[in-house]
Amino acid sequence: MVEMTYEYFGKRDLKEGEILLNAGSFSSAGRYAQQAVEKHLKQFIQDNGETSDINILTTHNTVILYERVVKLGGLKFDDDCHKMMFVLRAYYYDTNYPGKDARELSEREATYALAFAKELIDAIKFAD
Repeated sequence: MVEMTYEYFGKRDLKEGEILLNAGSFSSAGRYAQQAVEKHLKQFIQDNGETSDINILTTHNTVILYERVVKLGGLKFDDDCHKMMFVLRAYYYDTNYPGKDARELSEREATYALAFAKELIDAIKFAD
C-alpha cells in the first residue's frame, strides 16, 4: 500500500502534467505543475513540524509556501524562483477559474512550468 502523502500526490501531479502536455492540454499541464510544486512545498513544511497553522496546509498560494520553506531552511532564497512562484500561483487561478485574468497557457508556458517544477522538487528533496 502506498503512503498517501503530499509528496506522493505531488509526484502523481507531475506525471499527469507531463501526460497533459503531450496531449496538448497546456493549461491543465501548467495547473498540474503548480500542484506538484505546492504539494512538495507542503511536504517539506509538514516534515519540519510546521503544521499548527491549518491555513498553510490548505492554501494554493505557492508564494506563501515557498517563503515558509525558505524560512525553515529547505531552500535558499532565489529571486528568480520567488518570481516563478507568483507565475505558478497565477497559472493555478487564471487557468482554473473565470474572471478578468482567465486565460489559456501556451505550450511554451506549460513546458517551462513543468521543467521548473522538476528542478524545484529536486532542490527540496536534496536540501540540507
